[in-house]
Amino acid sequence: KGGVPATRGLRETLSLLCASPSPCPIEGIIFSDINAAKGYIQEYGVGAPFAKLPWGAKYAYEGTIAQHIERFSLSSLIVDDTMDSIKSIDWVLFAPHGIRSYFAKPFYTEQGLHAILILASLRPGSFGADAETRFASLMGPFERLIGAWRKG
Repeated sequence: KGGVPATRGLRETLSLLCASPSPCPIEGIIFSDINAAKGYIQEYGVGAPFAKLPWGAKYAYEGTIAQHIERFSLSSLIVDDTMDSIKSIDWVLFAPHGIRSYFAKPFYTEQGLHAILILASLRPGSFGADAETRFASLMGPFERLIGAWRKG
């Protein structure tokens, strides 16, 4: 999924979402493409902190945000400070890129969890308990983007 032509549109549209006005500073966005049945996820990051993250970087599903969200049936996940985290993915994916806090919103189909939108900040504590409401305006465009990308 996500051949070269569709990937260009994915990067550009994620970049537009990252640059859109928001209730708190968002320095980066990651789209996590979930392939739990195959045992991996792929990360597509935009924004300055993720400039060196390989496009479509693969990580084992075990220990990821996706697994955590599924295991605990979370509607979203907020990490206030990656430096205080015990999750290995925070030390592999976020801390090395200077990300101190993030908000992760899962997206489901009939088959289960298929995508996560991660909004990232260089400052700790950027996302409060109301993050899901504050960032609701990004959810529809993200869901449409991923739907179009999967069809492409």
